[in-house]
Amino acid sequence: MRRISLFFMILVIFVSTFISVKLTSCTSPYVLTGAGYDFYSVLSYDRGDSSTRIIVLALEANTNVTLDTDWDEIPEFSWNSGVSRYNSTIFYGDDNSIPPGTHIHGDKPIIVVQQHGIEPSPWTDSGALALLPYELWDTQYLAPNYATGKIEVTAPTPGTNVYLDTDNDGTPEYTWTSNATERHHLWGTNVTEYFASNITATNPIEVATVHAVYDGNQGTPSFARLSLPRRFLGNEFYTLQQFPSFPGDGIEWIGISSPYLPCTVKIQPDVEVDDIREFNITSYVDSSEHVRDQRVENYAPIINMVSYLNSTAPAEAYYTTYAKYFVSRIDVEAAATSIPVNHWGTDYLVLGDPADTELVNYTRLISVIAPVEGTHVMIDVDHDGLAEYEWTSTASNFNATFSNLPSGTHIHGSKPFTAQQLVYKNDFRDARAIELLPIPEINRDVAITAVTPAKTIVAQGLTFPINVTAWNFGNYTEIFDTALNAINLSEIGIGVEKTSLDNNSFEVITFSWNTSDVPYGNYLLVANADAYDYYPSDNINTSRWIFITILGDIDGDTIVDISDLTRTIVAYGKTRGSQGWLDNIWYANRDVNGDDIIDFSDIAIVIDQFGESW
Repeated sequence: MRRISLFFMILVIFVSTFISVKLTSCTSPYVLTGAGYDFYSVLSYDRGDSSTRIIVLALEANTNVTLDTDWDEIPEFSWNSGVSRYNSTIFYGDDNSIPPGTHIHGDKPIIVVQQHGIEPSPWTDSGALALLPYELWDTQYLAPNYATGKIEVTAPTPGTNVYLDTDNDGTPEYTWTSNATERHHLWGTNVTEYFASNITATNPIEVATVHAVYDGNQGTPSFARLSLPRRFLGNEFYTLQQFPSFPGDGIEWIGISSPYLPCTVKIQPDVEVDDIREFNITSYVDSSEHVRDQRVENYAPIINMVSYLNSTAPAEAYYTTYAKYFVSRIDVEAAATSIPVNHWGTDYLVLGDPADTELVNYTRLISVIAPVEGTHVMIDVDHDGLAEYEWTSTASNFNATFSNLPSGTHIHGSKPFTAQQLVYKNDFRDARAIELLPIPEINRDVAITAVTPAKTIVAQGLTFPINVTAWNFGNYTEIFDTALNAINLSEIGIGVEKTSLDNNSFEVITFSWNTSDVPYGNYLLVANADAYDYYPSDNINTSRWIFITILGDIDGDTIVDISDLTRTIVAYGKTRGSQGWLDNIWYANRDVNGDDIIDFSDIAIVIDQFGESW
């Protein structure tokens, strides 16, 4: 009967494992994330006096990052992130600019941001965008735009044919083929006047929309934003417009495109106002089919306006905030791609920015939108597991803004949400917005799974080993202290060991306990992993007791008698390598002197101690 029960238990475990594997293998590999190993810069600004910088944030410690600007597989720039995770750096490049098409590689997951601006310093009219990891690129895009923008394509594989169908009739109006010396291409406003173009390629490509218009009165407002591959389209979007405080006008544009026409779009420009507009999109030849605008004037300090968009067909959406004040010659513009609700995440990181070194002159705002009521958002600035700031969304308040959080700050939500980063100069002459891309869910889970002493009944004065098994079930490398203590009336420290575990790995840590000065009695072994953990309940293991007694007391009844002698004689010849030694701790307890063999010396000790008690 026992064998039958055991058979069914094994069968259940096997079936459960098989189902688990099947479910894992069916999970889509196309999860939208900003973290990856390979990235390529884009041509985000086409003025001769512009400068492009690359900001890299490393998710792991000791990440090696290289930049190959001329595609010869020999890096021109390199960086090691150091001993802490979430460190970041800025690559300025030769002549204070990183060329388009630069290959950025990390040997561990990184996030890459590209920023451009006008030189000489101080920067003006800057823009920024988070680059998409090469692993997520595709061959099909729909590039929403408007008349003053341009479409940039990066194709690192020579011989890649790229086709641009501006009127979406199935016949491309423009083509371009990459080669060994030209791996990026810019189509100008004569191409993008149709507001949305269908883009296909023979190899994976990266697509961005860039914008820069020179205005003699107001400077050169600019922005850059990434287009998402078609597989990341969605039906629901939330956008956020932020207007810094100055006496001028603000204009918001909300753009939405779908390769599946016709489709019906509903737009609520301000979720706090009962104003829902419905449009039927049938083509992209006319701007009235694509761009919707809402003009706002004389906004007070930092007005956040959340908009909601819904499409009957998978679509891509974006937004642009444009603010101007002619008297002060202020003209700024910021834009970003809106992440579809179905691709939101629960974890984000604040991105680095050149303004980090001079936040006295800049303001950085991190805004989160969490429309699911009860979403709890934690802001962990120093990565100690404790939130410096917390917020919970409600039905009437699902947008929160946090000011000047440092680069690398971890933002975690109990439910999926979206987040935006806006950096602007305090005189409002420089602004850039980035829609943050989620990072893989951060799972921090260290556990002490076993405490295995060599013996459970130990003669006072004996030194014996205790093995502690520590697991890292999370998905990040963890470095922590593992401590082992024994508790009776007081706590006795046995030892502390520094432990480093890669994700999904374990280590058996051996401690040595000298019991020379340990009083007789029962002791609870307590092993503790002092690690930042989402599940701290299994960081402590208290599953083993040790009984300290007199020499020769094999069974722990505090007296050396005939039962101890009998047990030792019965186990004669057993060694630590013998079958059953580790399974039956009693064999180990009969090894009186702890030399890993039960022989005449152990029997002699019991005879010599016969009759002793405490």
